Amino acid sequence: MELVIKHTRNYKGEVKNEDGKIIMNLSQGFDNAGNMIGGTNVAIINRELYKADIEECRKQQDAFTAEMRKIEDELLGE
Repeated sequence: MELVIKHTRNYKGEVKNEDGKIIMNLSQGFDNAGNMIGGTNVAIINRELYKADIEECRKQQDAFTAEMRKIEDELLGE
């Protein structure tokens, strides 16, 4: 029997409207080698607010993905 403990990193983002209400949560995990684990997780918290401003929500999701790619590039370069 063997216990293996791995160091991972998990990044989280929240998309909020101007009133501070959370519209959706985003998260991305990285393994100890700096590789993304799976895809970006998206949880839509408020479907009505999401539908009302879907284009901006998608822009925010794209911005999160772009930031995760920058982090991945940095981690792989370590």
